[in-house]
This record gives sequence, C-alpha cells and structure tokens, in this order.
Amino acid sequence: MSWHRLRGAGMAYLAVLLALTPMAATASAGCPLVIAHRGASGDRPEHTLAAYELAIRDGADFIEPDLVPTRDGVLISRHENALAVVRLDEAGAIVHKDGQPDVVEATTNVADHPEFADRLVVKTIDGRPIGGWFSEDFTLKEIRTLRARERMPTIRPHNVRYDDQFAIPTFTDVLKLAKRKGVGVYPEIKHYTWFAREAVLADGKPFRVDPVQLLVDSLLRQKVKPEDVFVQSFEVEPLLRLRALAERGETPRWPLVQLTGGRNDKPYDLKARKADGSLAQVASLFSRFGVLPHAMTYGELLDAPGALAASHADGVGPPYALLLNEPALVASLHTGGLKLHPYTLRAESVFLGAFRDFGELAKAVTQSGVDGFFTDHAWMARRTLRGHTGAASTTPCR
Repeated sequence: MSWHRLRGAGMAYLAVLLALTPMAATASAGCPLVIAHRGASGDRPEHTLAAYELAIRDGADFIEPDLVPTRDGVLISRHENALAVVRLDEAGAIVHKDGQPDVVEATTNVADHPEFADRLVVKTIDGRPIGGWFSEDFTLKEIRTLRARERMPTIRPHNVRYDDQFAIPTFTDVLKLAKRKGVGVYPEIKHYTWFAREAVLADGKPFRVDPVQLLVDSLLRQKVKPEDVFVQSFEVEPLLRLRALAERGETPRWPLVQLTGGRNDKPYDLKARKADGSLAQVASLFSRFGVLPHAMTYGELLDAPGALAASHADGVGPPYALLLNEPALVASLHTGGLKLHPYTLRAESVFLGAFRDFGELAKAVTQSGVDGFFTDHAWMARRTLRGHTGAASTTPCR
C-alpha cells in the first residue's frame, strides 16, 4: 500500500482524536512534539495556508512559518527571501535557457510575471551570490498577485498539481489560523543580518528593516502566549535581543530555540560581525560563555548548554543526525536545561540515508530522547508515535 493511501486510511480516526485533545505546549513523557515543517510539506506546497491546515488535521502540535519581509515591512511565510532562484554561471552572471532565465528552484510563479522581469537580480546574501527575485523588492500588494509552487517538483511530483492554487500567507494569516485551530506556531527569523544591516534592493539602494521588531509587533498584536510559540533562528543576535526584551519586561518570555548546523559551522551574524569588527556589540553572549569575542561555532554553543541557556536559549534545534551520532549530547543538553527539537524528518528515500523508511527514522529519533522534532509528514509522525511507548511513558502518544 502506498503511503498516500495509508495516510487516507487513518484520517477519520485521527480527526476524532484531535477534536478531543487540547494543544500541549510541552511534550509528555516519551511523546515528542510534532512540529509541522513549513506545514504538511510532503503533501502540499510548503508555507501555504493549505499546507498548514492539512498539517493541523494530521496531528501537528506546532506549525512552522519561515519569515521574510516585504518592501513595505510585512512578514510573509516563505522558506527564503528568494521567491525563485535562477542558475548562475562561474562568473556569477544569470544563465538563460531558450531566451528565459534558467529557474532552478521556485516557491512562487514570479518568473511567469513579465511585469516583474526588472526585479530579477543577483545579490550576495549571507556571503553567497544568489540570482532571483527577492521578497524585499515586492510590496505586499504585489506579493498578493503571486501563487505558491512546489519547491522540489522532481522529489514530490504529486504536489505539482497544486501549483498556482494557493496565495502567499502573511505571518498574521498564519497566527490567526493557529489561534482558530488551537495549535502553536514556531516561526523562524530568516536572514536577520541581511535585512538589518546588509540588504540592497534590485535597484541597488540600501534596504533596512528590523525582523525582530516586526516579529514582536505581530506576536503582541495577536496576543500570542508563551505556551503557544517557540521562536527560532540560526543566528544568535535576534535571540539575544528577544531574551533581553523579555528580561526587561517589554514582552512575554516567549521560548527561544537556537538552531544549529554542523559542529564546525558558524552563525552568520557572528561571522559578519567578526569581519566588520563589531563583535563587541554582542558582548553579552561572550560574557555569559566566559570567552573572548569571536565567531563561535555551533559546536561551541552546544558544548556549553548551561551557558547557552543563561545567554539566550530555551532549546536547540540541531540536525537529527548530530544527535543520533552523539548520544551523550542529548543528556548533556537536557542537563543544561535545554529542550531538543531536531530537524527535519522526511519520508522520501533521498532523505532517509541508512534508514529503511520514515517509521524507522522517527522511532530512532524519538528513542534518542528528544522533546520534539520537525517533519514534513505530521500524519506519519503521529502514526509512529501512537505505536511508540518510551521508557518513561505510561501511555502511548495520542
């Protein structure tokens, strides 16, 4: 039986369970939170209200919007600020195919809008040249004319049938949906340093917007409670700022999650501040870690969980492979007072590595002792968890 048919078989039963079960902001023993990575991305184009709604029906505890701003300062839900990416040659110039820019990845149909042809540009974002159309070059009114597309059409061809059917939601749209449906939100601040300090528009003019302030304004307007949200970032500074706001009593203490890459990778904001000599502006980070200012690696952050918690984090979100390869790290991070929400569990064979199927992967991650995990397939995760009883659990997951 295909996993699409399996998914349909359990939907009616799951809907009854969810109707009777309130949202839990923390995982019960042995039952990690199911965090819908960009919505039900395995079954609908990511970061659409349709994807989020399906993930909620599938049993997600939290839905995850990645956030980027428009030119007029409205946060929208997109994986990147690049609405479509084009191929570049070795010299960094845009490659054309049959007279048209060679689009290699798209989450919208912007390339099909001739009125936006002049917005196609090459930018250096987080130190990497990228060609395409970017959110900061569009007003919200213009974004509303676009439609979402499947980002990985060769891997998920079944999602292509939904191309151009769904609008691009704002963060406010997502917050209102979550509130109506009784689930949490797990927003990610994307490219903080780029938008706050480095961004340029398609015409070459500087563009500055504060993603942290936009996030705070949105959460306050919608009166989002701490138990209904986690805020995440691969960069450090936005989380430092959010922790400081809460400590001054200017915002609720929304839980903060430090995302990490590999051990030797570094947060882009620290690399950028090292390059321009402004590391002293985030001195509080280093004072709490007891080290001299430098571009810290994610490994250094993970190896000092107590300092990380004291500095700015309530949890960490590493790649799940890092935790599976270093079992002792789970206990260390928990001892330091941090929640563990690794990413991203996917069902397609290209993502499974040595695991036979999604269920085997989900069981391994769950048994490692995590508090939640990101997945593109909330229904699969819920099915796996219903059959899992952890060592500390007395009842199966819902």
